[in-house]
Amino acid sequence: TPADLTKVATADVILMNGLGLEAAFAPALAQADARKADCSQGIALLAGRSGHEEEGHDHPHDANPHIFTSPAAAAQMAGSMAEVLIRACPEQTATIRTNAAALQKNLLDLEKRLAALGAAHPGACVLLQHDSLAYMMRSAGLHVMDVLQENEEQAPSAARLLECIDHIRKERPVLLIGEPQFSPRPLETLAAETGIPVIRLDSVASGPENAPADYFEQQMRNNCQILEDALSR
Repeated sequence: TPADLTKVATADVILMNGLGLEAAFAPALAQADARKADCSQGIALLAGRSGHEEEGHDHPHDANPHIFTSPAAAAQMAGSMAEVLIRACPEQTATIRTNAAALQKNLLDLEKRLAALGAAHPGACVLLQHDSLAYMMRSAGLHVMDVLQENEEQAPSAARLLECIDHIRKERPVLLIGEPQFSPRPLETLAAETGIPVIRLDSVASGPENAPADYFEQQMRNNCQILEDALSR
């Protein structure tokens, strides 16, 4: 919106996910005088499996852009954010470093919690509704056997559902994993046909306005709990 473009134009610091998620803002970002940080720098990337539509155009990416769903990657992103904030506000260096270190510790604790799941279930695989949770599954040591919905704007066809049913029956994943941002019906159909349980995890790709500062950590802790409960059944 015009208001969003004004925010970009008047910002002192712009923190970007990178990997194409800011494509709709590209012209405004190029003209902005703000200090900028591409927070995807230095993160080990996974291949992308879907296109993201912005302003009527499809922008396929070589890499999956949803890096923030891995607590370890989110900790790296926090480090990138801290460095650009320090350059913008050098008088706040000590406070920024202290807060960034505390956040990174909490995120890496969540990474360890996820990794323990994979260690307890070696070789386990899952089917994802969308590839936005692929980094979280890597953190959890769970193999992604398939992704149902390759385009986030278009529901899977009947033929795609049948293809996934066959794949599920062969691979026998431990879970079918959806997200609150997507309709539950496709996964419910797969579950009814295969008997594999469905859970929903939040990729935190969106959230409420004026979310509390620890919203991301809260949602990730909740995701860990849901996974732990589902895999302990």
